Amino acid sequence: MNSEISAEDFSSPNFDVKDWINTILCDSTRLKSTPFPIKTHNSDSILSSPVPSEGGPPIDLYVSNLLQTLQLLSQDLSRKLEQTSAESLKQLQRTQQHDLPIFKQSVVATQQYLNSLRDPNAAQNKTSKAFRDLERLDSVHSKVQEKLARLKESENWLSFSGDVDILLKDRKFEAAADRIEEAGRSLMLLDVSDVEDKKRGLKEAKDRMEIELCPILKEVASNYETLETEKLFSLFESIGRMEKFLDVFSEVKCQPMLAFWSEYDSIVIQNGSEFENWLDQFYDLFLAVLTKELNWCSNSNFTFTNQVGVRIVLGVFQSLDPKLSARLEITCSKKDGLLGLIRAYLATHEFASKIQVLIRYNNQDLFAETTMLLYQPFVQFQVNYYEHEKNHLFKTIKTLPSKNEGVLEVAALLNEGLNKLLNSADSSVARCLQFTKGFGSVGLINALIDYFSDIVGNYSELLKSTNSSEYSRQATVSLDGLENLESSKFQIGLRILGVASKISSKLLTLENDIKTMLQETSKSVYFQSLNTDPQIAILQVSTLNSLKLKTLIDSSPDINFLVLTKIHPILDKFTSQSQKFVFDTLFAHISLRLSQFHQINWSNLASATTTSPFNIAIPQFSLSPQSYITSIGEHLLTLPQQLDIYVDDPGLKFSLITIPYLVDNMSRLTNEEKEEVQLVIASDDVPYIWLRALANATMSVFVDRVLELKEISTIGCNQLATDI
Repeated sequence: MNSEISAEDFSSPNFDVKDWINTILCDSTRLKSTPFPIKTHNSDSILSSPVPSEGGPPIDLYVSNLLQTLQLLSQDLSRKLEQTSAESLKQLQRTQQHDLPIFKQSVVATQQYLNSLRDPNAAQNKTSKAFRDLERLDSVHSKVQEKLARLKESENWLSFSGDVDILLKDRKFEAAADRIEEAGRSLMLLDVSDVEDKKRGLKEAKDRMEIELCPILKEVASNYETLETEKLFSLFESIGRMEKFLDVFSEVKCQPMLAFWSEYDSIVIQNGSEFENWLDQFYDLFLAVLTKELNWCSNSNFTFTNQVGVRIVLGVFQSLDPKLSARLEITCSKKDGLLGLIRAYLATHEFASKIQVLIRYNNQDLFAETTMLLYQPFVQFQVNYYEHEKNHLFKTIKTLPSKNEGVLEVAALLNEGLNKLLNSADSSVARCLQFTKGFGSVGLINALIDYFSDIVGNYSELLKSTNSSEYSRQATVSLDGLENLESSKFQIGLRILGVASKISSKLLTLENDIKTMLQETSKSVYFQSLNTDPQIAILQVSTLNSLKLKTLIDSSPDINFLVLTKIHPILDKFTSQSQKFVFDTLFAHISLRLSQFHQINWSNLASATTTSPFNIAIPQFSLSPQSYITSIGEHLLTLPQQLDIYVDDPGLKFSLITIPYLVDNMSRLTNEEKEEVQLVIASDDVPYIWLRALANATMSVFVDRVLELKEISTIGCNQLATDI
């Protein structure tokens, strides 16, 4: 049996020569070997030494042979050591000549780098270069990682659609939501040409999941299941469909209000109830349901409580059938349409105010848009406020007495009808404030101008009618005096003059009220941004907020500015006509007597005589006034007493300065004459002022009659002088 001895045994750090020899010698298998040949190799060869066997050569020969082998190995080892030493010396020389200088240079460069770190100026440039190198290295590393992630995500997208379908089929909605959410995140890592297809696939997966969840949400929300609702909200939120959750949830909660809204046409309208009154009931139900739902959401600690409140309001008003605006149009077409609109508007404003308290939503802009939705149906009526106000005002004009009425009936109806007309106009400012917050001031002013113009026009027609033959027969002024003044045309004229007085007074009141309203409205018109009050904000962006309105507001502080300026010339003309009518009634007797002036033959007037008891004509030696002039004098003397009855009548003492013949032309008077007229007016002696005007008229007409004479005798001159 052969045993191989390796040179590697001698290179072991734990090699012991003694133990090695004993091991070799004590191996009984070696003693049984035949004589062995010795074969020497190089340092990497293996020495084979056959072990002596029984009956073989003696042991000393074996030992001798072994020693010879060891000697050869020692020589070979020495030779190898010499070769290794020689190569090491050569390598050391090469290191000294080449590597050591390089190492020294590296050490020097390192030392210089360390020194440069201590120098701020030098460190800055080198540090930035080092950082740029690090950044480039990190960029390469990041790109590699990104590519690996994209490859992995691309593999995941291959099975995405099928995975979601399986999960939805098994109703594992949480796992499906996680899978969709993971796919959504992976889209940010992908940079491939088909990324749009993947987005489309992701959207389709969300749509499929949404379709599966919506019926469950409706059932859960209807049954007020708190835990299930919270889970569904989390699922919708994880797939980015929270808006859909709120829409479906709110849709379920809107059903009671929508059902009640539809009942108006089928039940309430049969009972004859007005829509604006029924609207209060609808808002009460709305608030009750909304309060209940918000309390449930709040008690359940839902994070979407306030959002639900806003969505319910939006859902109801967007789903009303018919729309609120359609029912408001029906209300507007009725007899008191404007009043119905105002009542509905005030009810809506009260509801919106309660909503603002009930819903505390942190997104004020969205909440303002929601509450503005409540006011939106009214805007179309607010911008046409002129038409609606005018129609409302003109309905009261029908209360005016007809010109076909008798004198007594007309006199009785004048004040009653006028009070209704003025009350309707008086409340117009309040209506404008309630319905348009003053933004409809331009329309209100135009409506009032048309209204009062029509009123004055109707009374002017009535005034003309009193000159008809029918009225003349009912109220005849006797030549012997002004008889039965209460039932004469004077009574009608005085009442109509009182109408002008009341209208003038009402216009002054309306002027002040409208100016006050304009000053209040200016705070909203000139507000730089949208008002926080939704009802003001929606009017700010409407056509009511016009240049005309701003012009009115800018002019309103001027005390001499008249907002109803167009009606004043019309009223002044009507006042002059009324005063002339009253004046002509009082002057009728004088005018009739003066008409007899030309019936006298002034050119051939005989001497005055008197009749004796014996019917003998006896000449008169002194002239006396004739009967026509005597009657005029008596009439003028009795007028103050008869006018005293009406001294407190507002018509009789209205606009005294414009009484005919009181002042022919104020501009032609001297300063002294103007002062005299002002003193007369200020005296407030109404009968005297009217009597003065009648006297002036009498003199003027009498002088005209005298100047019309073509010929007059001496006796006629004497008689005329006596009459004068």
